[in-house]
Amino acid sequence: MADLLDTELDAILEGTSRSFYLSLKELPSGVRSQVGLLYLLARTSDTIADSER
Repeated sequence: MADLLDTELDAILEGTSRSFYLSLKELPSGVRSQVGLLYLLARTSDTIADSER
């Protein structure tokens, strides 16, 4: 199950931010998913904040 989530997260990150995606690949695998998810959450909240203007 975790591998499937990592695969899906990886695909979303690759399509969302290519430069961050490449940097993320340099992190240890133990923290890669958590940092990637945190990035997507921050990006989502930023998009919501920007759309309310």
